[in-house]
Amino acid sequence: MVGAVLVAGGEVLAEGWHPRAGAAHAERVALDRWPDPVPAEATLYITLEPCASTGRTPPCTDLILARGVRRVVYAAADEDARHRGRGPRQLREAGVEVVGGVLAGEARDLNLLFHFRAATGRALVAAKWAATLDGRTATRTGASRWITGETAREDVHRWRRYFPAIGAGAGTVMADDPQLTARLPGEPVHCPLRLIFDPSGRLAAHPDRHVFTDSFADRTVLLCREEAADRVLASLPGIRREILPAEGPDRDWLAGVLEAHEAPGLYLEGGARLHSDFLRRGLVDYLFAYRAPLLFLDEEAPGPASGLAPRTPAEGLRLRDVRQAALGEDQLVRGFLAPPPVTP
Repeated sequence: MVGAVLVAGGEVLAEGWHPRAGAAHAERVALDRWPDPVPAEATLYITLEPCASTGRTPPCTDLILARGVRRVVYAAADEDARHRGRGPRQLREAGVEVVGGVLAGEARDLNLLFHFRAATGRALVAAKWAATLDGRTATRTGASRWITGETAREDVHRWRRYFPAIGAGAGTVMADDPQLTARLPGEPVHCPLRLIFDPSGRLAAHPDRHVFTDSFADRTVLLCREEAADRVLASLPGIRREILPAEGPDRDWLAGVLEAHEAPGLYLEGGARLHSDFLRRGLVDYLFAYRAPLLFLDEEAPGPASGLAPRTPAEGLRLRDVRQAALGEDQLVRGFLAPPPVTP
């Protein structure tokens, strides 16, 4: 998601944005919308450094120079080593004033998946949960609707709309029968790729769940072990399957599955067993933790995940690049997961 604004004398002359992969870049859209000569004092503001390479579109730097733009301000650098710095360097060598890194953190956050994949070469895996102040995600009876309020739940749907794939465990599908779709006011229902983790094939006995019967059933992929595959196929003949490794998912396997389904990001909605497994295996890169002003004060009430057992606070998982938001009476804390330091 890249935007560009052409400004002169404190007035916005034109703006543009990149609508989809392969379409014209934001700079080109903005400059095409200003057919007149670009004023000498004009500045082109861009959320991502301009490209200097030919891909599905021609280099933006060539157009910037051809149109006579004399000053460019960009926010985030391109994390891809093949492109990083080339565009700004070419513009500076041609005499254009270039300022980079303005609101870079905000711009990188706008494109979490793009920047993470460019930097690491793989999809971003995020876990999401909603909990009380004392860290409970449901009552001891399993009731969880609703811990957070409407504003926080709408925010979850916005992230479902952003991530190309959403993940859930068999227990969550059996207990809650979730739709796992993005339902935002004024927008059509959107269904990301739905990855359902069911190692033992328990859901073969529950073919009536939403994810198997709704109009987006072709967006559902069931992940089970080899020994459960035949039973799943017999019960859910129209549902796509992926075979889980016998020893459980690892980073290479998960990256391969997401790559095969052209999904540069996975939004895990739980439940606790799936979160715990992924966290123990080091498969979670990012966390969305919603917190409600609510207390259960019940040791029998479940939490969002378990199994790390640090001996000291320093051995726990800590978030970095943390962002916080107030969502009605609730809060969202999110950020990248930093692994604990290695101890002797």
